[in-house]
Amino acid sequence: MKKLKAVAEISRPINVLITFLTVIVAGFIALHEISYQPAIFYAAISAALINAAGNIINDIFDLDVDKVNRPERVLPSNRMKKSEAYFLFAIFNLTALIFAYFVNIACLVISIFAIIIVFFYSLYFKKVILLGNFIVGFLTGMAFVYGGLAVDSLETSIIPAFYAMVINFVREIIKDVEDMEGDKEAGIDTYPLIFGADASFFVSKIVILAFAFITLLPYVLKIYSFYYLLIVLAIDTSLIYFSFGLKKESSKREINNFSKLLKVNMVLGLLAVWFGSYR
Repeated sequence: MKKLKAVAEISRPINVLITFLTVIVAGFIALHEISYQPAIFYAAISAALINAAGNIINDIFDLDVDKVNRPERVLPSNRMKKSEAYFLFAIFNLTALIFAYFVNIACLVISIFAIIIVFFYSLYFKKVILLGNFIVGFLTGMAFVYGGLAVDSLETSIIPAFYAMVINFVREIIKDVEDMEGDKEAGIDTYPLIFGADASFFVSKIVILAFAFITLLPYVLKIYSFYYLLIVLAIDTSLIYFSFGLKKESSKREINNFSKLLKVNMVLGLLAVWFGSYR
């Protein structure tokens, strides 16, 4: 039982569930209806497994940093061996590719690309200032593209993919601020460590303001309905309000709460696109 709990914890079940639901919703939006489609379900399982595998390999390469920042995690707390984590990483990815194969060739190619990018992100790219943050956002956005491709409808997934990419790009910057102590000790050069927490918050605020403006365009252009606008206004208002409250003196708890808010707004963004697709 303890081992199963460790497997679930290192896989980040909430993140995995969000990825699963993202692909499902993206597929339903592309179809403009809710109906059981094996292709969407298989694609969602595939994407969720790749997400779980990515969380595992990230923890493997982050072991030294997590000993400082998050000693309670599975690997630093010695609840799982590195060899076992590598085995899980391989099994999850292999299973993901099998499910992707039964969707279509496009999804299989995207899956292989995602697995490679995730591995090299964890190994190297995450250490490149802002590039690592962008890659995480990009991969999150790709979940929408994945769902659209599952039903051969790419165009309907572009807007929600862009939204997801931006929100997660900001979240990665905020997480870097939260992890400054451990990153410094591990010798990892992140944007907050090079330019400071205030500069990082400034970048986040600029991106959020631009994001708030852009999110209104689909309603103005009549792509989505008034229901979309109502939810998006709530998202934009909360992001602007809480982001402008962050400063260098902010506590770690305040920074972590904003990171959680971004994750919640990611889910609300799914609802906005979902309800906005129906008139």
